[in-house]
Amino acid sequence: MLRPIIGQTRSTLDFRSLLSKRGIFLVNLSKGLIGDAEARLLGMLLLGRIFAAGMERAVLPPHRRTPFSVFVDETQNFLTPTLAAMLSEARKFGLRLTLANQNLAQLAGQGRNDLLQAMLGNVGSLATFRLGPVDSQSMALYSRPAFDASTLERLPNFHAVGRILTHEGPLDPLVFRTLPPLPTMHAGIAAAVRRKQRRYTRPIAEVEEEIRARRQVRRPDVAIANEEKARFSPN
Repeated sequence: MLRPIIGQTRSTLDFRSLLSKRGIFLVNLSKGLIGDAEARLLGMLLLGRIFAAGMERAVLPPHRRTPFSVFVDETQNFLTPTLAAMLSEARKFGLRLTLANQNLAQLAGQGRNDLLQAMLGNVGSLATFRLGPVDSQSMALYSRPAFDASTLERLPNFHAVGRILTHEGPLDPLVFRTLPPLPTMHAGIAAAVRRKQRRYTRPIAEVEEEIRARRQVRRPDVAIANEEKARFSPN
């Protein structure tokens, strides 16, 4: 499944143009569809490309760095030093990150406490939905004195405690209500997404044929190298 994606010699996606034109780039990395390892690999590659495109804006004056929002669900699947660097450096390049996950243990596991601290230390606005007893004790540090740990454990559905950062500075913590999940995608929107997919993608058969052609070119070189190696190897 990954070969037609990462086996091409040229990408059909121009991330620099995507950021400057404020395009919409949707990626479905559901583990149930593509597998755990595949989802992690593609997610880390894409985040790295977006961050690299953002850093290329260093040659532009700040007023020309068009704001671009990046939303990452299930953030724990894509935790790398690159993501930590994005949190500390991306805003000056016009990148705005919104990260979502279920609990703190997902972020701090496997010796990644430095990444957890980078996230909590660099996040401007924080929205905390209903938490379990362990996480509520930690996250109450960001909502006190208005809301304690017990309040975080008893939030109703679709409600969150927010610590919002504005241009003037942080606001006092507040409770707000979010919208429930949207119904299934409208048929017209789905059709528009498919049209965009055809514009920026290529048929798998075409990509596979290019990969086979490159292998055919490579095989004679490998055969010659093996022959030379056998000729000069001691008996």
